[in-house]
Amino acid sequence: MAEEVIEIIAKKEEEALEKAYRDFQAQIDKEFAKGDIELDLIKEKKGFLGLFGRKKVYQATLKMVQFAGHNEEEVDSEPGEFKVKIKDEGIFLEVKQPTGAGEMIKMEMVDQVLQEKEIEDISYEKVSEALILDGEEVKIAPRKPELDRDAKVEIELTPDLMKAILNYYPPLGGEVLSITDILQKLEEKSVVAGIQKEKLREVFDPEERLEDFVIAVGKGPIPGEDGVIEFKFNLDQKKNKVVELNDGSVDFYNLNRIINVKQGEVIANKIPAVEGEPGRKVTGEKIPPAPVEKVELPQGENVEVSQDGLTLTAEIDGQVIEKNGTINILKVYTVEGDVDLTTGNINFNGNVVINGNVRDNMEVKAEGNIQVNGSVYSAKLEAEGQIIVQQGFIGRNKGLLKAEGDILVEFIENGIIEGGGNLAVKNAIMHSQIDVEEKIVVIEKKGLIVGGEVRAAQEIKANIIGSDLDTSTKIRVGVNPELRDEFKNKEQLYFEKKEKLDEVIKSISVLKKKKRSSKLSEEKEKLFKQLTRAKYTVATDFEELSAEREELSKRLDQEKEGVIKVTNTIYPGVVITLGTSTLRVNKAKSNIKYYLDDGEIKTTNLV
Repeated sequence: MAEEVIEIIAKKEEEALEKAYRDFQAQIDKEFAKGDIELDLIKEKKGFLGLFGRKKVYQATLKMVQFAGHNEEEVDSEPGEFKVKIKDEGIFLEVKQPTGAGEMIKMEMVDQVLQEKEIEDISYEKVSEALILDGEEVKIAPRKPELDRDAKVEIELTPDLMKAILNYYPPLGGEVLSITDILQKLEEKSVVAGIQKEKLREVFDPEERLEDFVIAVGKGPIPGEDGVIEFKFNLDQKKNKVVELNDGSVDFYNLNRIINVKQGEVIANKIPAVEGEPGRKVTGEKIPPAPVEKVELPQGENVEVSQDGLTLTAEIDGQVIEKNGTINILKVYTVEGDVDLTTGNINFNGNVVINGNVRDNMEVKAEGNIQVNGSVYSAKLEAEGQIIVQQGFIGRNKGLLKAEGDILVEFIENGIIEGGGNLAVKNAIMHSQIDVEEKIVVIEKKGLIVGGEVRAAQEIKANIIGSDLDTSTKIRVGVNPELRDEFKNKEQLYFEKKEKLDEVIKSISVLKKKKRSSKLSEEKEKLFKQLTRAKYTVATDFEELSAEREELSKRLDQEKEGVIKVTNTIYPGVVITLGTSTLRVNKAKSNIKYYLDDGEIKTTNLV
């Protein structure tokens, strides 16, 4: 069993198998099928920060059976052989008789060869005589010099110039060609690389026809390796969800979201790209390897690149964040007391810790997290990370907590909440305007939601919703109308870009066909180059748009799974909306779950 092994870079296994099949065809002159190829995934490469897709490295192994010898029975049995020899004194036939159970030489076998050689005036009586002799030359026809012809060589190149195919026709009394002559013919055909000289010597007989012999094989390029950034931490750590414990309570504190580093600590290492090796066509023309993706260390604020450009280290103690494709270390701003007129408003490019309260009308903005160890009154807090308020948020209908991440708070009264993650409230949400993009959980202590309007994209869970006073309370699970509009716009742009990309590809295909059959005019050659450049630009835009559309589609689909769970009681006066369906609660119910089924709100008991 012989094996050939190559490495293939592809996004999917099907693509890797197709590439391996093409590459092996260029290298192997024996017949084989795709089923003879085995693929093993040996490496998986991520795009930078996981944003540009993944590439995989496969090892492709081609296994082919080789017949190195004969079994015992075959060694004892050899088929018969014969040769037609052209000499000045005539045409002679020499037959070697078979041994054991080997096949005998038959008249039709000899006749076929004589017809191919266009020999005339054959004495079939003499042919019959030769057939019963062993190793003796018998004259079977006179020599006719006028029928002589020289040996002939035909050399054909495959369209991709990766193989040269040889057909050799032996002479009929004419000039014989040697291996040296054949090599000269190859040179005349500009075949200069990958010539199978040893294989030719093994099979070549100047008196025997040689058909479809692969005389030269090009060498495919050896792919290189993309550069890689290896991080010493997990950037997705900041996405860790609020953990609901077995007893139904929520772990507000042990979220392990903040990535802290010390000065001099290694943050990331760069593994440089390795250029591939060019291949070569049988005509000697080089085949460049596919370009490799080079990477640079994502240096941001408060990080340092080593002199060799291979290591990223922290310049200060702090928190690691990714921002606009760079790695930054943020410092922490600490307020020992209250945020009030004595401190002024705070706008900081890191994390903010406030050990007191945030007083009325004050503003705190942070590019990281905000943690308030006291209470927040009618103030405005905005964070690109999460907001934690250890005590209450008394908004007086104008205070705002706005975060791209989660918001964790003891209780909310007459407040406004805008969150890109979850909202976890220990005690109660009272008469407030709440809008978050994931879940709302209010199940500790009172676990109450009463009054106001509360919306989450995925789920709302509380002990009590509404009150026995029929307090108007609006509860909604589903996406924002703005998100629906954004999806519609992305959907329209997606199909416009797809149509444009299809048109460009079609135009390139038409010009390629013309280019193969005839030389393009200067104007069309210029158009071809413009279209080729445009293709990559449009394809990149289309890929980005497709990813955005897919993400929005997933978010829209989430509302189909949206639920409202009430572990204790939901009272009349509560209006429930799931997706686009609305239900008014007319009587108190307990231990109940609301969900959508075919666009209709249905209920079931909580398990």
